Amino acid sequence: MKSKVFYFLEDIAQESFIKALTEKICRNVKIDHIVRNASGGKGSVLTELKSFLRDMKGSLLDGFLIVAIDSNCNPYREMRKKIAKIVGENSLTLYALAIPNPHIEKWYMLDASALNKVLGTKKTHPVKRAKCKKGYYKNLFDDAIKESGKVAPLGAPDFAEEIVQEMDLYEAGKNDSSFKHFIGDVESLLKFIRKEEKI
Repeated sequence: MKSKVFYFLEDIAQESFIKALTEKICRNVKIDHIVRNASGGKGSVLTELKSFLRDMKGSLLDGFLIVAIDSNCNPYREMRKKIAKIVGENSLTLYALAIPNPHIEKWYMLDASALNKVLGTKKTHPVKRAKCKKGYYKNLFDDAIKESGKVAPLGAPDFAEEIVQEMDLYEAGKNDSSFKHFIGDVESLLKFIRKEEKI
């Protein structure tokens, strides 16, 4: 029997990476991924999250929830508190929060050796310190793609699965605390999934 994991995500860059990462952590269990991307342009992503939780309330009780929202340079703890409050108001306790600081593209680049192996490049792309400049990490990743000579219509998402498979999650977590927190959240969910499988 597959465990249901529901995702609320902002875009394809988050979807590609976070689904692959969840699969890697939960590699020994079968997961049915149910994805909802925020549509954008209809108010804040937190407002859309509220609508998603309201619309999916009955279904969410049958699985686990992963919410991904870029911090956009807001303090991690502040963002986590806001998102957890919204999720908690819907009586959900089994969830994981992905809050890339500041943007998801940084997570793609946390393990330089994995990135270089997948792209076939030799350049190290240091990302330990968060840069709040809009598009900074997306541009850095696009530069790495150009350097590689690879064709990537979607940009970073085209390499998400390969990068995640090559990543050393422990090392990546040392480079970014928001990534480390998400890994911890998913590992906690995994314990519940395994417990359910034994029932």
